[in-house]
Amino acid sequence: GGGVAAIGGALFFGALPRMIRSGHLRQSWLLGLGLAILTHTRPYEGLVAGLPAGLWLLVWMLGQNGPARKEALRQILIPLFILMGLTAAGMGYYNWRVTGNPAELPYLAHARQYVVMPHFLWQAPGPEPEYRHTLLRRFHVDWELTLYTEQQSLSGFLSATLRKIKLLWVFYVGLILSVPLVMVFRLCRDRPLWPALIPCFLSILSALFLETWLSPHYLAPIACLFLLILTSAMQHLSEWQWRGRPLGLAVVQAIPILLLFSLVIQYDRQPWLYPQDPIRERAKLVRRLNADDSRHLILVRYGPQHSVHREWVYNEADIDGSKVVWAREMGPMENAALVSYFRDRRIWLLEIDQDSAPVKLIPYSSSQIGMSVSPFAGRQEKDGEIAGRL
Repeated sequence: GGGVAAIGGALFFGALPRMIRSGHLRQSWLLGLGLAILTHTRPYEGLVAGLPAGLWLLVWMLGQNGPARKEALRQILIPLFILMGLTAAGMGYYNWRVTGNPAELPYLAHARQYVVMPHFLWQAPGPEPEYRHTLLRRFHVDWELTLYTEQQSLSGFLSATLRKIKLLWVFYVGLILSVPLVMVFRLCRDRPLWPALIPCFLSILSALFLETWLSPHYLAPIACLFLLILTSAMQHLSEWQWRGRPLGLAVVQAIPILLLFSLVIQYDRQPWLYPQDPIRERAKLVRRLNADDSRHLILVRYGPQHSVHREWVYNEADIDGSKVVWAREMGPMENAALVSYFRDRRIWLLEIDQDSAPVKLIPYSSSQIGMSVSPFAGRQEKDGEIAGRL
């Protein structure tokens, strides 16, 4: 979602100044497409970043240098209304098929069922639901709600804000790209850059001081503006001289080399390259099960020390039609009801973070689910072969 939102932000903020300069109809379609992507991927952050840009567009349209009313209607408003109407219809249909309500986003439906932590710091926590799984309660109450509670005091709020600043700095800037930002005060005097600075400023303020939790991809709508500001800062830095020598230009020329060198150094340390990374392990498991002729049900049993941030149970929207269905292991009666519903599938037990092995896949036997008759008669031998290959 973050990458798509970054593309939407690039289309929106890239088309806006071009449309104001040229008024071409193509730029209106690109701007509307970017706005549609932001609405679908990061609606709140897209609104915060796009509001000042929208006001800029409105002031231009109503000003003396703006287009005539018929031209504005034909080249700007009609394309935007068409694209946003299609976006609203598509999202409404998608919401209806997933949640049963065209106006309820799947994210909000999930939050209504499970989430206690409020999205914004001024909101009150929601009631704690009855969780069927300990891991869900550990995540939503013991971890998420703690993030909100600690920020209700001044010291906790300042500590959390510093963590957010560090997170954004490491992800978007880092040590090497911090060097050009010494020109930040010169950037503030660069008025043509204000349409980029103001959305960035408002988005960062909202993320730091209003939202309870922050992840780098939340600010994906303004990723293109970050790059614009950094390149503008490097341009200003390249003009700096020391005793008549273009020292700033030498620093700017060294930055790409240093970035490439740091990428080579850090390559082997990236978490997504670890052999036991859960995302890679799960994807490998799904690929091998999809290559089998049968359909499968995987019951996941977590160890007592399993991290709440390493979830394995995700399903496709059409669960019954999926070749591989994931579920958390429950009590004997619940497991028996689940297995009875999916009786046409191979049933597996996936043990994660147990003492014997980090990940272990074994056939789920009738004794484990409390059934008197096994639904897997005649298949245990083949199941053992598949488990051995996995």
